[in-house]
Amino acid sequence: MPIVLEGVAKKVTDQNGMVDQTMFSLSVLSLPDSIPNELTADVSELEINDAIRVSDVVLPREFEQK
Repeated sequence: MPIVLEGVAKKVTDQNGMVDQTMFSLSVLSLPDSIPNELTADVSELEINDAIRVSDVVLPREFEQK
């Protein structure tokens, strides 16, 4: 399932930094009719050297991370 970044990391861009997305998809187990088109990760509160990890992503109850 694709991972899409949402928002603008203002505290990063204000310091001339950039958000580097290193993971673009996540494998999950779910019933076929429950799978959304994408997962979103909000980056708007990120600061320099912050990271969003897979363990930070909240999956719907019916999902299981593979």
